Amino acid sequence: MHRRQFLALLCCSGGAGSIAGCVNLPSDEPHARIDVISLQNRSDEPVELTLKITDGEIPVFTETVSLPERTNTAFETPVAEPGKYSISVSSEDGRSQVDTTEHISTDEPYVFVIFRVYRGGGVAADDIRTYDEEQTLSDE
Repeated sequence: MHRRQFLALLCCSGGAGSIAGCVNLPSDEPHARIDVISLQNRSDEPVELTLKITDGEIPVFTETVSLPERTNTAFETPVAEPGKYSISVSSEDGRSQVDTTEHISTDEPYVFVIFRVYRGGGVAADDIRTYDEEQTLSDE
């Protein structure tokens, strides 16, 4: 039996409830904090976009918005807790997805993503920024 499995089993069984650090084993992987998601319609046509955020396979945020031509909207802190998030934006004609864990680090856990819609309805995650502390839209 491996040491971690043994400690987890020991803690869960109550056999050694006083062993330090066995309740929550630390994770070395960073967790993202989604600060801002910007949706920008660069086309000459109105578009309906669906923003979906999942933590693993679990949906944690979904919103559909209608954007007139050449307009923007933003979602500040759409989820409050850090997680291993995937962000997707889809239109009738396209979809783009960002796995936040591929872009962040423990030193820069905050993420700002800009999704743009271009002529023809294609969606692209054009700008992904990470940083060490929460920003506001006026800081950009």
